[in-house]
Amino acid sequence: MKTAMLKMILTASMVVGAGVTAQSARAAEKPYTAEAIVRKSLMDRGIEIGIDTEKERYVFVGSCERDISDPLSEKNFLLIRAECAKIAELHAKSEIMQARQTTISASVSTGVQSCGNVTRKYTASIFKAVAADRQSGATVLTSAESWDGKRFQVAVAVGWSKKLEEAGMRLQSATLPTGDSVEDDEEWKKWADSVNLPMALGSRQFKDSQGRRRYVGIGVSDITGKSGVQLKEAMNLAKMAAKENLAFALYSESVSYRVAESIVQEIDAGDLSEEDAWETFTSRVMRTCKGKILRGHEVYCTEAIYPLTGSTIYISVYGIEPSQVPPSHKETPIK
Repeated sequence: MKTAMLKMILTASMVVGAGVTAQSARAAEKPYTAEAIVRKSLMDRGIEIGIDTEKERYVFVGSCERDISDPLSEKNFLLIRAECAKIAELHAKSEIMQARQTTISASVSTGVQSCGNVTRKYTASIFKAVAADRQSGATVLTSAESWDGKRFQVAVAVGWSKKLEEAGMRLQSATLPTGDSVEDDEEWKKWADSVNLPMALGSRQFKDSQGRRRYVGIGVSDITGKSGVQLKEAMNLAKMAAKENLAFALYSESVSYRVAESIVQEIDAGDLSEEDAWETFTSRVMRTCKGKILRGHEVYCTEAIYPLTGSTIYISVYGIEPSQVPPSHKETPIK
């Protein structure tokens, strides 16, 4: 009974979190995997998955799965969830990098190329493509998670375009303010109210009412008790996770090609097998990004119920102030 109830709660929360109505979801692909939900969300927003060479836009979906029999009793479940989100994001970003290199070398004809699931077996060829790419600016468009009673899955859709890359480069070249206090800014709250935060994963970016891009990382932590000490611990862990997720979003691309270069060298030298390469690659990228120094603020925080387990969690949103990042009024973001 408990397992059946958890699966029902998760399915409902996933449908709401992805912006799909319960009625339309019942008519959609079954079972309700995270990847199916993400693809349905993109389709509803009119976003093609694949390569649009005319617009120079790339959108791919990555996923990560773990064997979990019961999220309620799984130790460090939220940490596993966060790690899966990063791995799924890297899957999608790596596919974009490979697609970019393929498009450049093959001079693919204009039009949208539909793509199925992302590559599941990572061979030396994709690491060579990542190593040759110097992409930046890819952003998470949406994410979802699902659990069927045995397997937990996280799926993340990532988009890249020249305009997104230009925005990312402006951010990295700007002089950002420092600080660690919650900013009294209605723009952050307006965005937070528009998102199902308990089901949001990793990072996001959005444009505010003045046309400026804002970058946020989302972190969560279980509140293990009612004491002030336990609440403070949850607050600190959530804030740390939010900063790490934002740093991962901003730096994982530039870190990836450097890590991929070493992976290719190790494979060619026979020091690393292709079977172990992907796990080594993701581990090194996550570890390197974790050490990046990020300047910004906690811009929003709240307590909420995490639908999968019914437990109370603390959510922290860490953002970069856009005041010193010059906007481009010509750009039209992926919506």
